[in-house]
Amino acid sequence: MNQILDGIDSVVTAISGVLYMPWVPLLLLAAGLFFTFRSKFIQIRLLGESFRVVSEKPKTKGSISSFGALMISTASRVGTGNIVGVSTAICLGGYGAVFWMWVTAILGGASAFVESTLAQIYKRKNKDGSSYGGPSYGLYNAQERGTLFVAAAALAWGRLRHHHYPDLCGGI
Repeated sequence: MNQILDGIDSVVTAISGVLYMPWVPLLLLAAGLFFTFRSKFIQIRLLGESFRVVSEKPKTKGSISSFGALMISTASRVGTGNIVGVSTAICLGGYGAVFWMWVTAILGGASAFVESTLAQIYKRKNKDGSSYGGPSYGLYNAQERGTLFVAAAALAWGRLRHHHYPDLCGGI
């Protein structure tokens, strides 16, 4: 069993080495540029509409507001690494760092819009009319047999095992 886990770990470590190369941020910025032009600058064009939607009150009593959903989503995405990273970038890079963070945020807005759109396309409905799903659920349903989902889950599990499993299981 250890040989299998070590094999998975070595594959995940090799893939991780590729994913953290300097060209990855450039690829993400290129994707952001592509989605920005393809969506005709949706993150700027519909900025007013986004403020209007976020300020809407819930339609039914006891349901979550749009603002509440935004705050939950933001809390799940922004961690201490983001906060420390921004403050470090400002300390080391000054005004230029702030400018490039804004550029990256604007381009990332288009990517986030595409991700959210895909989540809406692949969400499911319960018999009572409520919805369920999420990024991993959409990824699973977007693939005919869920191959990409299985590969992503294996990578995530491999990284978890690499960093936490020995501590949890006494170094097995």
